[in-house]
Amino acid sequence: MNTLRFIKMHGIGNDFIVLDGRDGLSFDLVEFARKASDRNFGIGADGVIALENSDKAHYRMRYLNADGSAAVCGNGMRCLTRFISDLGLLNEGDELTLETEHDVVDIQIVGERVKVDMGEPIFEG
Repeated sequence: MNTLRFIKMHGIGNDFIVLDGRDGLSFDLVEFARKASDRNFGIGADGVIALENSDKAHYRMRYLNADGSAAVCGNGMRCLTRFISDLGLLNEGDELTLETEHDVVDIQIVGERVKVDMGEPIFEG
């Protein structure tokens, strides 16, 4: 029987299933997001976040909504940053870059808070 280690995190009204995928994942993350995010038959979450390695930034954030679609989520970035810190990979005051679905984002831990610079908003579909 295989075991999957994950943590459930909450950030300002959003909840996420967060896992460490730096060594690769041996399953379909899209299908996992659909099943695990189900609030009646799964763990229940707004989506799944996988921490992955990146060639463009310190790490890559792979975020999948509960329906399995790829997206970017500011609250998810903050939770993932805390997850990275809890793994001992980041200290208070350190700066971090996260590769996302669309861009590389600058992040910093300031006390108990996580500061995310998401850049200018894009309102066009």
